[in-house]
Amino acid sequence: MDIYKMTDSHLKNFATPYLKQLVAACNNKDWDKFSEHFRASGKTPDAKANVENQWENNPGLCAFKQNFEFMGSLRKSDHVATIWKMYNDDTTDEILGVLCFEYENDVVKVHTYRVF
Repeated sequence: MDIYKMTDSHLKNFATPYLKQLVAACNNKDWDKFSEHFRASGKTPDAKANVENQWENNPGLCAFKQNFEFMGSLRKSDHVATIWKMYNDDTTDEILGVLCFEYENDVVKVHTYRVF
């Protein structure tokens, strides 16, 4: 199914396993699992060093809970963003998570993953 034509409900179901894997990989500081579904430009040595540096210098990035809430999606011309309310063991604050997907060689890949 075309990610640009998915309903929010379908996008939630589609994105949830990806987010679960990303959260687990962050919590375990596992670059290979973290980057497994990334587009090619997200798997460079520089990208790896950047993420590993963030993990080392911001312990909160490695303490996410596996419970999160889907808040919606945004469809752009080149990617689809899924928006999540996330929780962390280090704070009672709610955290905004954005997980974006795009097509690379006709295969859906993770475009970006960010938390705010």
